[in-house]
Amino acid sequence: MKTKYIFFVFVWISYTLPSYAKEYEGYYLDTLSGIKIIWSEVNFPTKWLYSPINAFYAPIEEKEKKRFVPILLKAMRKYPIYVLKKNLKCIYIAGYLNFYGVKYGGTNSNECLYLANEGIGKGYTDIYLEQLFHHEFSSILLRNYPKFFDSKEWLNYTKYEFKEGATGADAIRNGTNKLDFDEELCQKGILYQYALSNVENDFNSYAENLFCPKKEFWRIVEQYPNVKQKLYIIVDFYSQVHKQFNMDYFMKFKPNYFD
Repeated sequence: MKTKYIFFVFVWISYTLPSYAKEYEGYYLDTLSGIKIIWSEVNFPTKWLYSPINAFYAPIEEKEKKRFVPILLKAMRKYPIYVLKKNLKCIYIAGYLNFYGVKYGGTNSNECLYLANEGIGKGYTDIYLEQLFHHEFSSILLRNYPKFFDSKEWLNYTKYEFKEGATGADAIRNGTNKLDFDEELCQKGILYQYALSNVENDFNSYAENLFCPKKEFWRIVEQYPNVKQKLYIIVDFYSQVHKQFNMDYFMKFKPNYFD
Protein backbone atom coordinates (compact mmCIF):
# COMPACT_ATOMS: atom_id res chain seq x y z
CA MET A 1 0.00 0.00 0.00
CA LYS A 2 1.20 3.47 -0.77
CA THR A 3 0.51 6.80 0.85
CA LYS A 4 1.89 10.15 -0.23
CA TYR A 5 3.87 13.17 0.90
CA ILE A 6 2.35 16.31 -0.57
CA PHE A 7 4.24 18.69 -2.83
CA PHE A 8 2.85 21.23 -5.26
CA VAL A 9 3.44 21.57 -8.98
CA PHE A 10 1.00 23.40 -11.22
CA VAL A 11 0.96 22.64 -14.95
CA TRP A 12 -1.54 22.78 -17.82
CA ILE A 13 -1.51 19.81 -20.16
CA SER A 14 -4.04 18.48 -22.64
CA TYR A 15 -4.80 14.80 -22.00
CA THR A 16 -6.06 12.65 -24.85
CA LEU A 17 -6.89 8.95 -25.02
CA PRO A 18 -5.11 6.71 -27.52
CA SER A 19 -7.20 4.86 -30.10
CA TYR A 20 -6.90 1.52 -28.27
CA ALA A 21 -8.72 2.90 -25.21
CA LYS A 22 -12.48 2.51 -25.48
CA GLU A 23 -14.93 4.23 -23.15
CA TYR A 24 -17.97 2.37 -21.86
CA GLU A 25 -20.48 3.20 -19.17
CA GLY A 26 -18.50 3.41 -15.96
CA TYR A 27 -15.12 2.27 -17.26
CA TYR A 28 -12.44 2.46 -19.93
CA LEU A 29 -11.11 -0.65 -21.64
CA ASP A 30 -7.51 -1.05 -22.73
CA THR A 31 -8.23 -3.22 -25.77
CA LEU A 32 -4.59 -4.34 -26.01
CA SER A 33 -4.50 -6.00 -22.60
CA GLY A 34 -8.20 -6.33 -21.77
CA ILE A 35 -7.70 -4.44 -18.51
CA LYS A 36 -10.58 -2.26 -17.31
CA ILE A 37 -10.01 1.13 -15.68
CA ILE A 38 -13.14 1.50 -13.58
CA TRP A 39 -14.25 4.84 -12.20
CA SER A 40 -18.00 4.50 -11.61
CA GLU A 41 -17.63 2.43 -8.46
CA VAL A 42 -14.94 0.72 -6.42
CA ASN A 43 -15.54 -2.92 -5.49
CA PHE A 44 -13.35 -3.93 -2.59
CA PRO A 45 -12.78 -7.54 -1.55
CA THR A 46 -15.49 -8.36 1.00
CA LYS A 47 -13.14 -8.76 3.95
CA TRP A 48 -11.79 -5.22 3.37
CA LEU A 49 -15.19 -3.80 4.28
CA TYR A 50 -14.92 -4.92 7.89
CA SER A 51 -12.67 -4.14 10.84
CA PRO A 52 -9.78 -3.56 11.01
CA ILE A 53 -9.53 -2.48 7.35
CA ASN A 54 -12.88 -0.67 7.01
CA ALA A 55 -12.27 0.26 3.37
CA PHE A 56 -13.87 3.50 2.19
CA TYR A 57 -13.67 5.59 -0.96
CA ALA A 58 -14.99 8.78 -2.55
CA PRO A 59 -15.61 9.03 -6.32
CA ILE A 60 -13.04 10.68 -8.54
CA GLU A 61 -13.83 14.07 -10.06
CA GLU A 62 -14.56 14.12 -13.77
CA LYS A 63 -11.60 16.32 -14.68
CA GLU A 64 -9.22 14.14 -12.68
CA LYS A 65 -10.61 11.00 -14.29
CA LYS A 66 -9.83 12.45 -17.70
CA ARG A 67 -6.30 13.34 -16.57
CA PHE A 68 -5.63 10.05 -14.80
CA VAL A 69 -6.65 7.53 -17.46
CA PRO A 70 -4.08 8.60 -20.12
CA ILE A 71 -1.37 8.53 -17.44
CA LEU A 72 -2.31 4.97 -16.54
CA LEU A 73 -2.36 3.86 -20.16
CA LYS A 74 1.08 5.38 -20.67
CA ALA A 75 2.38 3.49 -17.62
CA MET A 76 0.85 0.21 -18.82
CA ARG A 77 2.58 0.47 -22.20
CA LYS A 78 5.92 0.06 -20.40
CA TYR A 79 5.04 -3.61 -19.78
CA PRO A 80 4.69 -6.42 -22.31
CA ILE A 81 1.03 -7.25 -22.98
CA TYR A 82 1.69 -10.78 -21.76
CA VAL A 83 2.78 -9.53 -18.32
CA LEU A 84 -0.28 -7.31 -17.98
CA LYS A 85 -2.74 -10.00 -19.07
CA LYS A 86 -1.25 -12.58 -16.75
CA ASN A 87 -1.12 -10.41 -13.63
CA LEU A 88 -3.69 -7.62 -13.77
CA LYS A 89 -7.45 -7.65 -14.35
CA CYS A 90 -8.66 -4.16 -13.46
CA ILE A 91 -7.75 -0.78 -12.02
CA TYR A 92 -10.16 1.08 -9.78
CA ILE A 93 -9.64 4.84 -9.63
CA ALA A 94 -11.14 7.01 -6.89
CA GLY A 95 -10.85 10.50 -5.56
CA TYR A 96 -10.10 9.27 -2.05
CA LEU A 97 -9.19 5.97 -0.40
CA ASN A 98 -9.20 5.14 3.29
CA PHE A 99 -8.03 1.95 4.99
CA TYR A 100 -7.38 1.26 8.68
CA GLY A 101 -8.68 4.75 9.39
CA VAL A 102 -5.99 6.54 7.36
CA LYS A 103 -5.79 7.97 3.84
CA TYR A 104 -3.98 5.96 1.18
CA GLY A 105 -2.68 6.87 -2.25
CA GLY A 106 -3.19 3.31 -3.42
CA THR A 107 -3.26 -0.38 -2.67
CA ASN A 108 -3.73 -3.70 -4.45
CA SER A 109 -5.49 -7.05 -4.26
CA ASN A 110 -4.65 -10.31 -6.00
CA GLU A 111 -5.41 -8.97 -9.48
CA CYS A 112 -6.62 -5.39 -9.12
CA LEU A 113 -5.19 -1.98 -8.27
CA TYR A 114 -6.96 0.69 -6.23
CA LEU A 115 -5.58 4.17 -6.92
CA ALA A 116 -6.58 7.60 -5.62
CA ASN A 117 -6.28 11.01 -7.25
CA GLU A 118 -7.36 14.16 -5.39
CA GLY A 119 -5.86 16.51 -7.96
CA ILE A 120 -2.60 18.32 -8.70
CA GLY A 121 -3.30 20.93 -6.03
CA LYS A 122 -3.10 18.21 -3.37
CA GLY A 123 0.11 16.72 -4.70
CA TYR A 124 -1.25 14.15 -7.16
CA THR A 125 1.01 15.24 -10.00
CA ASP A 126 1.46 13.27 -13.21
CA ILE A 127 4.73 11.70 -12.05
CA TYR A 128 3.23 10.81 -8.67
CA LEU A 129 0.26 9.12 -10.35
CA GLU A 130 2.40 7.13 -12.76
CA GLN A 131 4.72 6.06 -9.97
CA LEU A 132 1.64 5.02 -7.99
CA PHE A 133 0.71 2.53 -10.71
CA HIS A 134 4.21 1.01 -10.88
CA HIS A 135 4.44 0.93 -7.08
CA GLU A 136 1.23 -1.04 -6.60
CA PHE A 137 1.67 -3.29 -9.63
CA SER A 138 5.13 -4.25 -8.36
CA SER A 139 3.48 -5.66 -5.23
CA ILE A 140 1.34 -7.98 -7.36
CA LEU A 141 4.40 -9.10 -9.32
CA LEU A 142 6.38 -9.65 -6.13
CA ARG A 143 3.63 -11.90 -4.79
CA ASN A 144 3.20 -13.76 -8.07
CA TYR A 145 6.92 -14.37 -8.66
CA PRO A 146 8.50 -14.71 -5.19
CA LYS A 147 11.23 -17.08 -6.42
CA PHE A 148 12.58 -14.35 -8.71
CA PHE A 149 13.35 -12.04 -5.79
CA ASP A 150 16.64 -12.60 -3.96
CA SER A 151 15.48 -11.32 -0.58
CA LYS A 152 18.63 -12.46 1.19
CA GLU A 153 20.86 -10.33 -1.05
CA TRP A 154 18.37 -7.46 -0.85
CA LEU A 155 18.61 -7.41 2.92
CA ASN A 156 22.38 -7.75 2.72
CA TYR A 157 22.55 -4.33 1.06
CA THR A 158 19.88 -2.84 3.31
CA LYS A 159 21.63 -1.46 6.37
CA TYR A 160 18.42 -1.28 8.33
CA GLU A 161 16.42 -3.87 10.24
CA PHE A 162 12.74 -3.83 9.33
CA LYS A 163 10.33 -4.21 12.23
CA GLU A 164 8.38 -7.45 12.11
CA GLY A 165 4.73 -6.87 11.29
CA ALA A 166 5.16 -3.18 10.41
CA THR A 167 2.85 -1.87 7.69
CA GLY A 168 2.37 1.11 5.45
CA ALA A 169 -0.63 2.06 7.59
CA ASP A 170 1.69 2.33 10.60
CA ALA A 171 3.97 4.67 8.66
CA ILE A 172 1.04 6.88 7.65
CA ARG A 173 -0.37 6.95 11.16
CA ASN A 174 3.04 7.78 12.68
CA GLY A 175 3.84 10.45 10.09
CA THR A 176 6.90 8.53 8.85
CA ASN A 177 5.71 8.38 5.25
CA LYS A 178 7.74 10.95 3.33
CA LEU A 179 8.51 10.19 -0.32
CA ASP A 180 11.42 12.58 -0.73
CA PHE A 181 14.86 11.06 -1.29
CA ASP A 182 16.76 11.06 2.00
CA GLU A 183 20.54 11.18 1.58
CA GLU A 184 21.17 9.69 5.03
CA LEU A 185 18.84 6.77 4.34
CA CYS A 186 20.33 6.29 0.87
CA GLN A 187 23.63 5.42 2.53
CA LYS A 188 21.75 2.48 4.06
CA GLY A 189 20.20 1.47 0.75
CA ILE A 190 16.81 3.01 1.56
CA LEU A 191 15.47 5.64 -0.85
CA TYR A 192 13.06 7.45 1.42
CA GLN A 193 11.24 7.36 4.72
CA TYR A 194 8.13 5.44 3.66
CA ALA A 195 10.32 2.57 2.45
CA LEU A 196 11.36 1.96 6.07
CA SER A 197 7.94 0.45 6.80
CA ASN A 198 8.70 -3.02 5.37
CA VAL A 199 10.57 -4.93 2.66
CA GLU A 200 7.66 -4.75 0.23
CA ASN A 201 7.44 -0.96 0.38
CA ASP A 202 11.22 -0.80 0.06
CA PHE A 203 10.96 -2.94 -3.08
CA ASN A 204 8.09 -0.77 -4.37
CA SER A 205 10.16 2.39 -3.98
CA TYR A 206 12.79 1.02 -6.37
CA ALA A 207 10.22 -0.32 -8.83
CA GLU A 208 8.44 3.00 -9.23
CA ASN A 209 11.74 4.75 -9.91
CA LEU A 210 12.85 2.13 -12.43
CA PHE A 211 9.80 2.70 -14.61
CA CYS A 212 9.23 6.38 -13.88
CA PRO A 213 12.32 7.84 -12.19
CA LYS A 214 12.38 11.08 -10.31
CA LYS A 215 15.13 13.33 -11.58
CA GLU A 216 17.49 12.57 -8.67
CA PHE A 217 17.14 8.79 -8.81
CA TRP A 218 20.00 7.88 -11.15
CA ARG A 219 22.37 10.29 -9.41
CA ILE A 220 21.58 8.52 -6.15
CA VAL A 221 22.17 5.13 -7.79
CA GLU A 222 25.66 6.22 -8.80
CA GLN A 223 26.44 7.92 -5.51
CA TYR A 224 25.39 5.23 -3.02
CA PRO A 225 26.80 1.68 -3.39
CA ASN A 226 24.02 -0.03 -1.44
CA VAL A 227 21.39 1.58 -3.66
CA LYS A 228 23.25 0.48 -6.79
CA GLN A 229 23.48 -3.13 -5.60
CA LYS A 230 19.78 -3.23 -4.79
CA LEU A 231 19.06 -1.79 -8.23
CA TYR A 232 20.88 -4.75 -9.80
CA ILE A 233 18.78 -7.13 -7.68
CA ILE A 234 15.45 -5.62 -8.69
CA VAL A 235 16.43 -5.47 -12.36
CA ASP A 236 17.31 -9.17 -12.12
CA PHE A 237 13.84 -9.79 -10.66
CA TYR A 238 12.12 -8.00 -13.54
CA SER A 239 14.32 -9.67 -16.16
CA GLN A 240 12.99 -13.03 -14.93
CA VAL A 241 9.41 -11.76 -15.14
CA HIS A 242 10.13 -10.91 -18.80
CA LYS A 243 13.35 -10.85 -20.79
CA GLN A 244 12.53 -7.36 -22.07
CA PHE A 245 13.27 -5.95 -18.62
CA ASN A 246 17.04 -5.59 -18.69
CA MET A 247 19.19 -2.67 -17.59
CA ASP A 248 19.26 -1.15 -21.07
CA TYR A 249 15.47 -1.11 -21.10
CA PHE A 250 15.20 0.79 -17.83
CA MET A 251 17.92 3.21 -18.85
CA LYS A 252 15.55 4.45 -21.57
CA PHE A 253 13.49 6.11 -18.85
CA LYS A 254 16.50 7.91 -17.37
CA PRO A 255 16.02 11.70 -17.41
CA ASN A 256 18.32 13.70 -19.67
CA TYR A 257 19.02 16.38 -17.14
CA PHE A 258 20.44 16.58 -13.62
CA ASP A 259 20.97 19.15 -10.91
